[in-house]
Amino acid sequence: MTLVLCSLGLAQNRGRAYGPEQVAGAPDVSSPGRDDPAAWAPSRAGGGEEWLEVRYPQPVHPVALRLFESFRPGALVRVTAIDGEGREMVAWEGADPGRGESAVVLIPLRSEGSVVRLRLVFDTKAIPGWNEIDAVGLHDMQGRLWWAESASASSSAAEGAAAPPAKTLPPLLELEPSWRTSADGLLPLLIRMRNEEVDQRLEDELVSQVVAVQRVPTPDATFAGRWESNYGPMRLEVEGSEVRGSYPGGHLVGTLEGRRLTFRFQEPEGQGQGWFELLPSGEAFRGRYGYEGSSHTRRWRGHRSPGPTPGLTWLVVLEAPWEEGLAEKPYAFGEMLETFFAATPGVAVRRRTFTDGESFEGWARQLAWLDGPVVLVISTHSTREGLESRDELIPPARVARALAGAHDLRLVHFSSCETMAGEMPSAVLDACRDQPAFAGVSGYDVSVDWMGSALSEFLYLDLILERGLEPSVAAKELQRLLAFTGDQAPVGSPIPALHFRFAPAH
Repeated sequence: MTLVLCSLGLAQNRGRAYGPEQVAGAPDVSSPGRDDPAAWAPSRAGGGEEWLEVRYPQPVHPVALRLFESFRPGALVRVTAIDGEGREMVAWEGADPGRGESAVVLIPLRSEGSVVRLRLVFDTKAIPGWNEIDAVGLHDMQGRLWWAESASASSSAAEGAAAPPAKTLPPLLELEPSWRTSADGLLPLLIRMRNEEVDQRLEDELVSQVVAVQRVPTPDATFAGRWESNYGPMRLEVEGSEVRGSYPGGHLVGTLEGRRLTFRFQEPEGQGQGWFELLPSGEAFRGRYGYEGSSHTRRWRGHRSPGPTPGLTWLVVLEAPWEEGLAEKPYAFGEMLETFFAATPGVAVRRRTFTDGESFEGWARQLAWLDGPVVLVISTHSTREGLESRDELIPPARVARALAGAHDLRLVHFSSCETMAGEMPSAVLDACRDQPAFAGVSGYDVSVDWMGSALSEFLYLDLILERGLEPSVAAKELQRLLAFTGDQAPVGSPIPALHFRFAPAH
């Protein structure tokens, strides 16, 4: 069974603390093994037989139950399947294999057809204290996992009127790691046996192998790394108890206390504070934030980026508009690069346009959110004083500041005139030299011919991206293959010398 993160977007209506509605939707108890109001709990601890009934969004032909017992597990004694006509059948009966502080239990179910509801019966006297349930998933014959859309119970520790049912969630084909049990590998075999209607004794033998696995927080779970959140990608850096991070709208600074991060954030239009809580798997977080001067808070959730695709390199082209008037025909060198390298295996191309220093910095900040090495091409008119954009000149110091937050820059190449003649190379080298994969800066120290630079850069980038040469080696090979890229063009060359330069990082 493929394992990926599925927490983001699976949030539910939390409803009343300890109410049965807490069971609807995906698991969301923050700290399994401890009492948590995000789970259902009966009204009394050890009060005897209690039942929890869950309804699914459509009839499901069940194969197995995935029960999330978040606190004091082990009290389940019976599961009854109920079809659309109200007919009932005992789908499982026995001793709950879940024991310990918390458990995920996988239990095969028997049913003669599709069901719309399950009734779970618990002997609460069997396990001292409140027996709390986080979620009730149901596997079908297609291998999908369904979440309950609503729930009711014989009693609950909740107060007040029942909350409305949760939002219906789509079925899943994939599991978050924290939802796993050691019996998951038996599911495909069980589904196959059901479809082929094998001898019941063989199925009984398989069912006897099913066990529960405790949910234990990942010991080395950390906030450090790249995250996908409902406010876009975010990268967090952790040093001791201090955390710094950036996201599309701004940046944050915070302090860790266990698995909880309390932070302040700063954005162009405002600032405020919030908190994140790392979920047990260490692969997702949830939290809330609010702006200063407002009592209203909003939800902020995310899951860890799966990490870089092995062998993938990003070619990022940041380009200013070349046209200087409406009568001029449109043209873009970056568009040509994008088209050419789109077919190169192992290369992902992104091209964006900047018109001033602010928009350049906005795109450059997002380099930190790309997983994998980045070859950056900056394409625009320029002078030794800086990059020209439609609205302003962007000086070397500002360019360097924008690139300083990147994490995996391999090369910065200036597809622009004279940039290597001024302070640009040293400023960018100083800003990026601590990045482990950073090789250096390249470009030209004179005003260059359009065709000459096009031929030069297609070959230079091809040597790096397609043929796997290190940038420093590619720079030397470029000047060997194309003589006009050096300080003197061959006699009679229609293309003047480009004065190509490569400044190494180390």
